[in-house]
Amino acid sequence: MKKTFFVAICLAFFILVFGCTSPDYYVNQNQVYYGGDWNKQDNTGFQTISFPANDVYVFVTKLNPGALYGFTASDGNLFAQYPGNYLVLASASAGQSMGSSEYGMKGFVNGVGFEKCYSHFHISAAAPTANPNFNCFVSLGAGDRFSIGFDDHVNPTNDLTLDSMNVTIFRIGD
Repeated sequence: MKKTFFVAICLAFFILVFGCTSPDYYVNQNQVYYGGDWNKQDNTGFQTISFPANDVYVFVTKLNPGALYGFTASDGNLFAQYPGNYLVLASASAGQSMGSSEYGMKGFVNGVGFEKCYSHFHISAAAPTANPNFNCFVSLGAGDRFSIGFDDHVNPTNDLTLDSMNVTIFRIGD
């Protein structure tokens, strides 16, 4: 009983201090903005990526906008409305049915790839699905575009089918 009462008091204090009626909370005097894109289609996948050549990135375009506080979304891109430093969390479920291949999933800011926002994964006939993910920090200016691209490192390339994907970006400071 005492533990439940303590938790209730802590929750009430948090709500009193931080409020719960606005999406703009304050952490160390910085407004917290976040945005996200997602999609899920288990049976057929939501986007099949055909690679024109090995080591050429193709962008994910069929993501649905999620919560957008300080972001806008279009064609799989998230556009920051406020400058700052951001934490990016990205994960996907991907598969293919032909042979084996080595793939990469990378984050891009305004079309420029970030090596620190990268996940390498292998898909084979024995293991036809993979779950690449990465977490990274990026600096975004107002209007900057964040997007995700995939590439196939093997020649000849094999199509990649995305079954699900989540991208979330949190502003962590100026």
